[in-house]
Order: sequence, then C-alpha cells, then structure tokens
Amino acid sequence: MGSKSIRKPVVIIMMILGVLLAAGACFVLFYNAQKASAVTLPAETKINNDIMYEIKKAERDTLKTSGKFGLTQTGAGPEYYTIEGWAGVYGEDIRVFNTSVLLRNESDASYMKLKTEYVEDGREPDVENGGVSFKRGNFVAKVKDTKLQEGTDYRICIWYQNDGHNEVVETDKILKRA
Repeated sequence: MGSKSIRKPVVIIMMILGVLLAAGACFVLFYNAQKASAVTLPAETKINNDIMYEIKKAERDTLKTSGKFGLTQTGAGPEYYTIEGWAGVYGEDIRVFNTSVLLRNESDASYMKLKTEYVEDGREPDVENGGVSFKRGNFVAKVKDTKLQEGTDYRICIWYQNDGHNEVVETDKILKRA
C-alpha cells in the first residue's frame, strides 16, 4: 500500500473553509431571528377572541447569538422584544402547529408578522381544556427593536391557523418602543 501524505497548506485551507462556513451559518440564523414582515390578512380570516390564550412575557431583552432562534439572553447584544405565550381552542388537541405572533400598528391598523416558533418546554398551561393538553400551543417570537417605530403602540395579536382554524386574536397587550 502506498501512503499519501497530506500537505500542510491543504489542511490549513480546509480549516479556513470550515470556519467560514460555520460563520456563515451563524449569520443566517441571526438574520432569520430578526425576520419581521408586513402581512395582509386574507379576507376569510376571522378576528375574534374565541381562542384561549395567555401572553406570559412581552418585554425587551438584550440578546446575543446562539441557541434557539440563534439567540440566547446574555445581557450583551442588540435589543429585542420577546413575546412568549400559548394559544388553543377548548377541547382540541393541536396536531399541526401554525401559530404566528402579529404586531398590529395602532396608528395605521397594519400588521407585522414575526418569526414565531413552537416551544417544547414541557410546561402545561394551568387551564382546564376538556382533558386535552395545551402544551403544544406554546410559542415564542422575537423582534428587533429597530423594526418598530418609536412612540407607536403595537397590539400583540395571535394568528391561530392550527388544524383548520384561521383566526386572529387581538390581545390586550401593547408593545411600545421607547
């Protein structure tokens, strides 16, 4: 058997390429975490409060890249608003998670859709639901503060599209960029 030696420059180039690929992947995760886009609700979307929900957290955080969303709370990094909660329909199990957090601009009634993720934290909301668990309704959304206009009120809304529903819940919670 012949032995081929690997030259040092090839190893160094491969290592540099690996580091660049990893840095690019981190950038993509960070960029996607900031994703917030204007959205127009389809005409068939119901706007009501028949969906059971709770907003557990709606506050400003300082975050740094890594972890879920590519973000973890560390106290060093850009300013974000974090919105956590759950939503569900009484007596229904959520088979397909398709919930989004919307911010409704109270000045012009436009909606901004935030990147929203299902959170499997094992905690179950303390709510009677006809024997069905609401824990698969847990969600978290984040938005960079620069995506919000200063001095404008944004109503937190939940766009619940799970298992055949298409409803928006306009909560009583308001975000305002200071």
